[in-house]
Amino acid sequence: MSGYQFYMTLERRTDNTGLNTPKDHYPKLMWLIHQWRHLKMLKRFGRGHDLGEIATTPPSSCAVQCPACPHPGMNLPEDWKTAPPERSWLYRLFIGIDVNFHLK
Repeated sequence: MSGYQFYMTLERRTDNTGLNTPKDHYPKLMWLIHQWRHLKMLKRFGRGHDLGEIATTPPSSCAVQCPACPHPGMNLPEDWKTAPPERSWLYRLFIGIDVNFHLK
C-alpha cells in the first residue's frame, strides 16, 4: 500500500461523504514517513539513540556494500587482472535494469 492510498483511506474514514473534507495533510505525512525511515536506518546502524552520534555520522557511513559485487582485495583472487579471456567475465561488474527501472 502506498502512502497516498493510506492517507486517502484515513481521509475517507474521517468523512466519507465528501461534504466536510479535512485539510490536506498528505505532504506532512510523507515528511513524517521520511523522518521515520531515516531514524530507523540510523538505529539499524547503531547511531540512532544518541543525538550526538547522529550529528557526527559521516555521509555514506550507513551504506551497505554489495557482497555479490566484485571488490578487489575482498572477494576477488589476487590474479584476477591477469585472468585468461575465457574466465575474465567472472570478474566484471554487471548491473541490469528491468523495464520498471529497478536494479536487480
